[in-house]
Amino acid sequence: MMMVFCYGLALGQNTLDITFDGQPVQPPDSQYIVTSYSESGMLFTSLPENVGFDRNANAGGFSFYPDNGSTYIQQTAGAPVIFSFTDGSLFGLDSVDLAGYSSSLPDFDVQFVGYHPDGSTVTTDLSGSGINFQTFDFTGFSDLSYVEISTPDWSLDNLVVSTPEPSVGKLFLVGSLLFGAVKLRRDRRAL
Repeated sequence: MMMVFCYGLALGQNTLDITFDGQPVQPPDSQYIVTSYSESGMLFTSLPENVGFDRNANAGGFSFYPDNGSTYIQQTAGAPVIFSFTDGSLFGLDSVDLAGYSSSLPDFDVQFVGYHPDGSTVTTDLSGSGINFQTFDFTGFSDLSYVEISTPDWSLDNLVVSTPEPSVGKLFLVGSLLFGAVKLRRDRRAL
């Protein structure tokens, strides 16, 4: 049996749910200021001149913060949070859970700016009120290099991202490799 390996070719849509529950595990009822966080190959960072953003694991101990039973990130300083895949892969945004920063800052208006490889952008504002997480869906957020959130006073969890369908060129390449492998196998049998 001959096997053909095609490294770097994604054959189908892959969806990831970034839950912010990854390493390092954060103890319940804790909040840390971080300058970066990585999960499933996606890196969330703040600009070097900024303080960072919060990673919060409220388990009911802080009634003034959102509590959905898991760890999430927050921003109140207004410093941008930027995220992208560490390997430079393009991605799309499917949905996100948002809430206000706290009971004293319950209103949120979060602007997501997605950057395409050619420098063009796509933008949406998602608004709401309260410290109970609400799910929002994205439309038109595909083939992105990175995303920037520069607005303050929000809590964010369960970011669902997807990798794009394979291009015609990649499908042609895979088909050609498989055809070549079958032909090579037949030629070797003929010897």
